[in-house]
Amino acid sequence: MDRCFYNLIENVQIANKITRYEVDQLLKKIQEGETVSSAQSLVLVLCCGSLLSEERNESRTALVQEIFKCLENLNIPLEISHYNALLRVYWENEHRFSTTQFLAKLASDGVQPNHFTYQQLLFCSAANGDIKETNNMFECMKKEGLKMNQYVLDLLIITNSKADELELATEILDETIRAKSKPSNLAFYTLLCGFARKSDIDYLCQIIETCKQKNIIMQEEGFIMILQALANSGHGQHIKRMEKVMHQYGFFMDDLSKIFSLISVTKQFEKFHRAEIIDDANFAECKNLAQSLNELIYGSEFASNQRQKMILIILKGFINQGLSISERVEKKLTELIGVTETTHKSLLARLSARNLGSNDANSAPLKGNAAETHLSVKELEEFILEMEGVNMDVKELKLQLIRSVIRSNDHAKVVVLLQKMQDEH
Repeated sequence: MDRCFYNLIENVQIANKITRYEVDQLLKKIQEGETVSSAQSLVLVLCCGSLLSEERNESRTALVQEIFKCLENLNIPLEISHYNALLRVYWENEHRFSTTQFLAKLASDGVQPNHFTYQQLLFCSAANGDIKETNNMFECMKKEGLKMNQYVLDLLIITNSKADELELATEILDETIRAKSKPSNLAFYTLLCGFARKSDIDYLCQIIETCKQKNIIMQEEGFIMILQALANSGHGQHIKRMEKVMHQYGFFMDDLSKIFSLISVTKQFEKFHRAEIIDDANFAECKNLAQSLNELIYGSEFASNQRQKMILIILKGFINQGLSISERVEKKLTELIGVTETTHKSLLARLSARNLGSNDANSAPLKGNAAETHLSVKELEEFILEMEGVNMDVKELKLQLIRSVIRSNDHAKVVVLLQKMQDEH
């Protein structure tokens, strides 16, 4: 047995890896009754992690659990070092488990956890994304009076920030500062990004200023992370304010800020699709369009040129809402606008129930195919000018125009439109 372990350790020192066959052979000898020392059993447990590089994580974890169970059944003395080795293997194999249950197992076996045990349990729960158990381990370490190094505190800040537990993350940051220590840049920036995702720009700037007074200075990469967090969460309205803070630190990234503003707009509007045309949100608008068209057709109070202009606007409104018209309405409109009005006739052709494949030619308005009928970018721009000419509200149309330009991937035009709308407040 001693010779087998000697060969195993020698292979690790030479190649920094071992084979499953070597571990299985040692386990078989132990199961057959050969004596194994406490130190040898510890080595065997540690061999089931990254040293078994040719095995899958699940297979390595199953093997170490089999070995641990065998050692327990043979009443081989297991100390805290064995349990810590098991935790290390779990960490290397990315094994998910309950850290609370692991502590309970130690208690039932009469084994007292040490500083490394708590620290490793905290690392494992953080890696599993279990914020509750991570903070539970943190409280256990505080209760035991165990000193936590900066790496542990940084991990707690990062984990809580990513889980949007910003209050606790801020408390840990405060503890770090009170201990006259400094958080890592990654921990500090991750916390700030958490407040950026929440759109709490005031508190974000307050933390930056407070930390500056404590000689914790923002770097360019931190500002970029914050801008990205604001953009990805659709809070681009705060980017201008962050630009001012960046300028105070001597960082001028106005072009980058414009890019993140564009990303923010994309995030805000990417969920909008014109495929779902008539729904509860715009049914009232469709109804109003139909009523207005009916008044123009059968009303007598409109002058001829005014009627033509309003018909043009309403027809474009129909197209924009993905509606179609019946054959009867199309004939009536053709009589009203005359054969020479090519723009109107083109719009009528697009709205025709026959062109849209409707089964009911006498119904109006009908739901059409949005992909075929919605207005192009150029048509939207013209539509906005026409509606402004008759003092109609165009705010929603301008937002729709931005969405259309974003879908066309014309980034330069989006920036121009954003600047124009900003100038118009």
